[in-house]
Formats: sequence, structure tokens, C-alpha cells
Amino acid sequence: MAEIIEFPKAQTTVEPNTDGHVSKATVRTDASEHISKTAVLLGASGLVGSSLLKLLLQDNSYIQVTVIVRRPLSFTHDNLNVIVEADFDRLQEYSAVFAADDIFCCLGTTIGEAGSQAAFSRVDLDYPATAARLASQAGARSFHAISSLGANAKSRAFYPRVKGLMEASVASCGLPRVSIYRPSLLLGERTNIRFGEKVATKIFQMLPFLFSGPLARYRPIPGETVAKAMLADALYSSGNPVGEHATGRQPMIHAAEKLFELAKQYDLNRSL
Repeated sequence: MAEIIEFPKAQTTVEPNTDGHVSKATVRTDASEHISKTAVLLGASGLVGSSLLKLLLQDNSYIQVTVIVRRPLSFTHDNLNVIVEADFDRLQEYSAVFAADDIFCCLGTTIGEAGSQAAFSRVDLDYPATAARLASQAGARSFHAISSLGANAKSRAFYPRVKGLMEASVASCGLPRVSIYRPSLLLGERTNIRFGEKVATKIFQMLPFLFSGPLARYRPIPGETVAKAMLADALYSSGNPVGEHATGRQPMIHAAEKLFELAKQYDLNRSL
């Protein structure tokens, strides 16, 4: 039997200032006035996705969270709707699910895990692009996707090129709002060991001062911090969000170092 986890309910809602930022003065604690949103999460079993799912369920801004997963989760929640044994190659069969306010895409793998470059591209490019298209067709308000530091659709290197192509595909779907998050190396406990991440984590622990100044963008970041940054953007950033905002319907690109700022914004508003 699945474990039922009761998460504490948040008691604050936020109204951005005219410049899109949130200050202490704009936070209201009247729970009766909280917004009611719905969310869809892809990649709920991953490092960032699992943290984001817990944050979504403990935030009373969201009355329903739908996750699309291949395997059952280890817990249930009153606000959680789980689509189990999903076939991501046939996401269109779940098109009705994408009629939500915020879509969070935390899908990602490695070539080693996927087995080939083609399989890697399917997970890191095709699935997010399909999800964004379905979200746009269903009338979703925002789409949030994890990319990577150095993403560039014109790169000669395979990995950053795929990430860049994903960003371009998602941005071209005509969604009202697209936010892209480009973390550096992710820190946290994974079910599978990634040797490169393990080595880099050791280096960061021994020589944290190296990741400052111009090298701040390469600072490793906990998966939970990325999750907080994504939720902060979805909840608090409207008008002119924190980040490199382009005109029109260009995506909001949150560079690696900006994710720490967004996470702090989330923690601040949760503490008030």
C-alpha cells in the first residue's frame, strides 16, 4: 500500500510589485485569498523533479498536481493525480492532462543511461518539445523546462546542441510564458551514480572558493535549489521576472547563478 504523506500547507500568497519582484510588503498571509492553480510535472522521479513535487504539494497555491510517470510513486496525497506506466513516446494520448496552469518538465538522462545519442535526444529533446506543444494546444499558461549550462543549438558538441534545440523547440510552441533553467552540475542523492557528478561534488566540497566571481556560473547546485527556483518563477515572477528577459514570446532564460537568487526568493516568501 502506498504511503500517505501529509505536507504542511503554506499560508502565504504573493502579489508582485509593478516591476515583477516580490518584497516583504507585497506578501499577504490571508489564506482565504490564496490563488488556486493546477500543475503538471514530468520527470517526478528524478533529482530535481522529486524535490519539485514535494514543494508543489506543500504549497496551497496548487489545488491539483498531475504527474506522468513510468513507475508508481511511493506516496499519495489528496492533491496528487498520478498517471502511471505512461508511454512518453505517446504523450499525445494524455493531451487533456496538459490543460493546466503551469507545466514543469524535469526530464533528462545521460547518453550512458539512454544507451545511444538517438535515445538521449528522444528524452531530452523530443519529449519536452512534445509536452510543450500539447501544453500550448491545451491552453496552459506557462511551461518550465530544465536545460543545462552552455545550451546552444548551434554548438558542435552533441550535449549542449541537443539542449539548445530543446529550448528552441519549446519556445516555438506559442505558449504565453516559457521559462528555461540552465543549472550547472547538479548535487543530490540519485538512485543511479554518475561518476562525473561524484568527482565534481568532491572538488566543490574541498575547493568551494574556486566557484566565485567569473566562475560562479559553474558552481554546482543542489537539485532542491533548482526546484525552488522553478517554483519561485511560477508563483512570484510576473511582468518582468528575474532573469534575462527578451521581448515578445522569447523564453525567459535563467542562468545558473540566477537560480540561487530565485531559490532565496522562494525561501523568503515561505518564511513570511
